[in-house]
Amino acid sequence: LASRPQNDPEVIFSSLIDNVVLKGLVSSSVDVRSVAIRCLSMYCLLDKAEKTAAANALLFLQVLDNDVLQLQLIALEAIVDILMVYEIRDDVEGQSQRQILLVSLTNCAGSPEAELRTTAAEGIAKLVFSGRIPSESGILVRLILLYWNPISADDVRLRQSLSVFFPAFAASRWSHRLCFEECFMPTMQVLVEAPETSPLSQLDISQVCHFLLELTNPYAYSTQSTKARGHKGSLADADSTIHSRIALRLINCVIDDLEGDTGEFLRPSIMKILNGIVLPSKEQEEGDSARVGQDLLNITRKAKELAESKPKRKQVVNALNKFYGRLLSLKVPDNNKENEVLADRSDGINALVHKTENLSILAA
Repeated sequence: LASRPQNDPEVIFSSLIDNVVLKGLVSSSVDVRSVAIRCLSMYCLLDKAEKTAAANALLFLQVLDNDVLQLQLIALEAIVDILMVYEIRDDVEGQSQRQILLVSLTNCAGSPEAELRTTAAEGIAKLVFSGRIPSESGILVRLILLYWNPISADDVRLRQSLSVFFPAFAASRWSHRLCFEECFMPTMQVLVEAPETSPLSQLDISQVCHFLLELTNPYAYSTQSTKARGHKGSLADADSTIHSRIALRLINCVIDDLEGDTGEFLRPSIMKILNGIVLPSKEQEEGDSARVGQDLLNITRKAKELAESKPKRKQVVNALNKFYGRLLSLKVPDNNKENEVLADRSDGINALVHKTENLSILAA
């Protein structure tokens, strides 16, 4: 900077940061520190070379960890903005600065402070939707549990933001619905294992799971709206077995619990989920869809037979019988087998006619 003219904007901004903004960060006045944090955040975004952001990212973390709530919120917003704009590939003690920022952001989503929790959740949703961070199942599970957690029941801003994010994210790409598929069992596992002291134990598990089934339902997203985003959207192109795969995992867990007599997945709320499973139509039962459908039929038969052999499992048996009946109704008859049956019937009729004729001759 020494070789640049004094009226160069970068020289002016650099001088302001060093002589005014950074000094303001250590002021005893909350108002002064607040303005200083906002100024530093704005300058980080203006510096397209990302040097300022990389150099000062950890300052925002210090504010987030040590300052008052008002300034923590500003620092948290600054971190989200930086992650939206820059990669921040610098390492700190062998760990990526970007990863450090993401961990802090995720931790804030579990904060007891409602405002901090909401700001963090909004930031994570924004980063996931824009593709700035991977849509890993762990992150989505955290958002799903936060959305349904009774402690956020009065947080209108949080509920409103996430209620927009989930369906918009699921509708934007088919791969995003696969992400929600991966969230299904981990989410249910957390709810099943929630201790009585946890607010999550108050939830009706079937409601949460039906919510996930709606997000992954291939029939819930119209062809027109999906094609408008440049993606194939017809059911012929989509993987229509997503619910069948969820059902496979669920029934496998039911079998494990029946064999171990733990009963965790046998509560009525879990078995109700089978009613929300959307199965492929007969026309779609071909290729991978037919294979998954046959696997599901076999595993459901096994679970049904196992439940029938256990005492006091009538409710489970009824649920499995109902689901098994749905699976059987979707099976396409094998044309070869059908022809064999018709041939056998025809041979039987011919034999009966021949026998009748012989009896008539003898009578004559």
